[in-house]
Amino acid sequence: MGLGRTRGSGSPIASFLVSRLLQAVAIVFIVATVVFVLIHLAPGDPFSTAIDNPNVTEAIRARWRAEYGLDRPVAEQYVRYLASIARGDLGWSFSMQRPVASVLADALPNTLLLAGTALLLGFAGGITLGVVQAQRAGTRTDRVLGAVSLFFYAIPDFWLALMVMLLLAYWVPIFPVAGAVDPVMYDTWGFAARVADRARHLVLPALTLALLVAAGIARYQRAELLRVLPEEFVRTARAKGLSERRVMLRHALRNALIPIVSLVGLALPVLFTGAVFVERVFAWPGMGWVVLNAVGTRDYPLVTAGVNILRIDSDVGATWTETSRTFALEPVTLDLGGIAKASARVSLANVPREVFSPNAVQAAAMAGQIEAGTIELSLRDTGGIDLLVAQQARTQNVSRDAARRAIVDSIRAGSEQAAATNPDAVAAVEAIASFVESPGQTLNIKLTPLGKVTAEQLMPLLKTDPLVALAQFRIEASTGL
Repeated sequence: MGLGRTRGSGSPIASFLVSRLLQAVAIVFIVATVVFVLIHLAPGDPFSTAIDNPNVTEAIRARWRAEYGLDRPVAEQYVRYLASIARGDLGWSFSMQRPVASVLADALPNTLLLAGTALLLGFAGGITLGVVQAQRAGTRTDRVLGAVSLFFYAIPDFWLALMVMLLLAYWVPIFPVAGAVDPVMYDTWGFAARVADRARHLVLPALTLALLVAAGIARYQRAELLRVLPEEFVRTARAKGLSERRVMLRHALRNALIPIVSLVGLALPVLFTGAVFVERVFAWPGMGWVVLNAVGTRDYPLVTAGVNILRIDSDVGATWTETSRTFALEPVTLDLGGIAKASARVSLANVPREVFSPNAVQAAAMAGQIEAGTIELSLRDTGGIDLLVAQQARTQNVSRDAARRAIVDSIRAGSEQAAATNPDAVAAVEAIASFVESPGQTLNIKLTPLGKVTAEQLMPLLKTDPLVALAQFRIEASTGL
């Protein structure tokens, strides 16, 4: 008897796919919005900070801003930005002087090559290490390998990258220190020489990420093997007279690999995030390297497009209440490259229904009515402060303790000026200074509007005079573990 198709059996799957698609669209929208706001809050713009040329007059800069729409209200820029994303137009890179899509098309394959290589090496090494530990569970070998894997599992990726570079590029100069290919000879070589050159440049960044992946996988693999080895089918295999090697590889490992394989899908996005700073250290021309350079030059289109492609863990809930005309995002959570975890609850008041209109002109016109609401921010340091201090110490050629004190002193020096506009700012400045002074803490800040202020008025103030903008809010700040 043939099997017929049950009527309506595809509807749950279709509903699930539609639901996941809508969630993906919402996450892209939220991430794009958060990145757009953050990059526009930074002082300056692409033409005031990235171009240090005395021959470029202010009139020329103003003409460029008008040409690219940077002189328009922020709300209008935001609507135009979302409309261009919807059309698939990622914009023009000011720093690279070519389309953003072209820049990312060149960078993405390099990141995929690095992450894919590190994934293969990391899983192969981690599984092998886990097998060795499980075979020698409880012995000195197991304890030593466990301590080594824990060490690599715990250290920051950028620090490990610096140590690998120091060991294998300076002390023992075996591999190239930076780049993806030899900048002089690559174009003159044949195919085989080019592949070999790219492989030599790939070794150090891939090894760094592979060590981090292998450390985690080894611990999972060891624990899973120790769970499987006492099972009856393993004892039966031993009773048949099979060698211990065959019992381990043919019977125990096959069953212990099932949960490890599921980690592949989780590890690849983590590699994308971790590759950001590894690419920066080794000047590997991938997504992380491109995005970090774009941040420094205020290349708005490249930053926003790059961050949308790079992994950011986002859990988002959005609600709009028509009766009160309030719009809230709660929570927006971001895992920033493994060096910090941020969450935010952002609310807007007086949000008319027309803002959500597909008509861009109508939406932009109504956006001017939106008022600022309560903003709650939480930032958990997981290595970012130490990275900031290390960079400052290297730049100023001082010790890390001296660099940390200098940063804290500069933060506290602004408390008097901040207190002149908003007495609450003193507590916020002290909380931020304490956050930098003692790494590993969580910084909590809550901003409550003192009156009605439109978002369109607030955004320019945040760029030109942040203290005046913050004076519109009651500020509550604290730190803790």
